[in-house]
Amino acid sequence: MPEGAAPILNPDLIDEQFVGDPVSIDYQDKPLIEILSELVDQTGANIALDNRQKDKGQTPITISLQQVKLYKVLQVICDMADLEPVPMHNIYYVTTRENAKRLAKREFPQPDGPMPAAGPIPGPAAAPAVTGTPKP
Repeated sequence: MPEGAAPILNPDLIDEQFVGDPVSIDYQDKPLIEILSELVDQTGANIALDNRQKDKGQTPITISLQQVKLYKVLQVICDMADLEPVPMHNIYYVTTRENAKRLAKREFPQPDGPMPAAGPIPGPAAAPAVTGTPKP
């Protein structure tokens, strides 16, 4: 694959891998770091808090959500602590907004020019048509 080219994936697969399974949470004044730890236990996802943000990890969070995609849950609870999650392969890295923007550019580089028009993904070639009459 050429450098800088993004692989073409099925949108359903992207959704499944990027935002995770739905989760339900209900917390009253619980520190963000404890919620992140419980989400790791509940989902099996890799979630890491930037070590430079330990103080913000102690921010008390009060929230109740039912059947929300993991990434959206992370976006909301991290916003409450003035942080932002960044998906990096199979890790959700919770860091500052500035650092998240820097990392997102590195993880998901944007092309310099306009995006090419999306077209159908080619499937397997059709079998050649059989002509003539079969011989006995």
